[in-house]
Amino acid sequence: MRQVGIPADLSAMPPRALKVYAVLAANRWPQGLTVNQVSGLTGLTWRTVDTALEELRAAGYLDEHNQPVGGAA
Repeated sequence: MRQVGIPADLSAMPPRALKVYAVLAANRWPQGLTVNQVSGLTGLTWRTVDTALEELRAAGYLDEHNQPVGGAA
């Protein structure tokens, strides 16, 4: 996996959220991925991925389309 820029304040998020964010960033923020596809990329269960995506959206790191807020990364 190539190195990706992860915002420093993201480190306060749970490890599952960091992993999901890193995988999405490493894959250049693909659009249209299902939770099951992200699950396959991360090795996490789909429920864990869904929870992580909700946490990232609630914290303001991702928009409703799971894209970085402000076009970051």
